[in-house]
Amino acid sequence: MDNATPERPAVGISRRTVMKGAAALTAAMAGANAMANGHSHEGSHDHIVDSTLQCKKDAEACMHHLVTEMANGASDLGTCAHKVSEAMAVCESLLRLAVHDSSHLEAMAKVAVDVKRDCVTECDKHADAHEACAALARSCRSCIEACESISA
Repeated sequence: MDNATPERPAVGISRRTVMKGAAALTAAMAGANAMANGHSHEGSHDHIVDSTLQCKKDAEACMHHLVTEMANGASDLGTCAHKVSEAMAVCESLLRLAVHDSSHLEAMAKVAVDVKRDCVTECDKHADAHEACAALARSCRSCIEACESISA
């Protein structure tokens, strides 16, 4: 039974689709804002922004998967959920600092490397059984590489 009314029709859209759209919108808005303000890409941190956006997208998809699995009785994913949550928090901070070319970006990149390494370690435990974990591990590794390129 759906809750559709003439004023509010039923919508067949998944949370995953919404999160993918939100990540794409964030990226588009950041790019449009930079172009509208006439910012040069010289000296920009596009590699950090791009890898962080991908990581955010994959973290959201992984968290959705984890919540669904745990709701269905999986009891071995709690630590993974905590590590994904930490990675999501780091992504948000890293993205904002990179977009704004913050003087604190290098320090945040060092923190991000540690947090994302922890996430990768946990994701790798579940990657064979859960594609969402494998995808997030790949994204975190890419983000680690980007962070290390500015924090070495």
